[in-house]
Amino acid sequence: MEWDETNQRSYILSYDRDAATAEDLRFATADLTFTAYANGGKIYIPSLQNSNLNGTFVCWDTTNGNLERSSNCTSSSIRNKENVADITDALDKLGQLRPVSFDWKASVTTTAANGGRSDFGLIAEEVNNVIPELVIWDNGQINGIDYQKLVPFAIKGIQEQQVQIEDLSTELALVSQGLSTIQGFLNATNNLHVDNLTVTGLATIANLKVTGNTEVANITVNGHIISAGDTPTIAAGAAAGEGAITEVLGNDTSGTITITTGTNVTADNLVEVIFKNEFANNPKVILTPNNPSAASLEYYYKQLS
Repeated sequence: MEWDETNQRSYILSYDRDAATAEDLRFATADLTFTAYANGGKIYIPSLQNSNLNGTFVCWDTTNGNLERSSNCTSSSIRNKENVADITDALDKLGQLRPVSFDWKASVTTTAANGGRSDFGLIAEEVNNVIPELVIWDNGQINGIDYQKLVPFAIKGIQEQQVQIEDLSTELALVSQGLSTIQGFLNATNNLHVDNLTVTGLATIANLKVTGNTEVANITVNGHIISAGDTPTIAAGAAAGEGAITEVLGNDTSGTITITTGTNVTADNLVEVIFKNEFANNPKVILTPNNPSAASLEYYYKQLS
């Protein structure tokens, strides 16, 4: 080791292992001293804290190659920064990263934090396709990841996700109060309960089941209207004669009732139709007689108590 008196720095020219102290290299400058150990062709510094200066550390300045002392080897002060801008799409970028578990190859000296070979992390080549600023290069090859720089993306991702959670919570509260307005598509694969639904544009519905009242201003049907409901009860009166036959097709919304009189027909009630639910307005009835005698048929409404 030689000492540069002008620049107050030491330079290592060669070293011999000191078996007594197990010290391979001792670095010294004007105001700090620390020891490094050689292992497998690499230099390790067990502790970078400077014992001579309180709260300061030995830092490697990659711009000039000098060892310097500092209270923090990474500066975060705005004094040293310009062109400051918010990180965007952090959550999307984090979603593209692939955390993995793996084993370090026997050909490398790197080990896990516990000294073993089983470890976990990210693949630098994959990270380079998503956030290349995190990748460390060595001699033109991808070598590692600066995991410290991943922290700002993680923080921003959490913030973006929190905004999504708050938006969903607000929307859910509105839905529960029946005040939600949905712009776009509403897709329900299972049952969907809506107290009040207002559609101002085009609605395409494959299957719609309405159990309550539905009010429609204008409706256009390009196909068939198939109604469903309870089948009304039908009974032939005595005037229909012996052997009279009655038949009902449909339900209490729409349908056809057919009566074929028997023998000894008299002038009185031929058939009585009873609907399960009361109508707000009297239903429309169309009589279709199939012979001159039936042309004088009439009908009337009677409310059951």
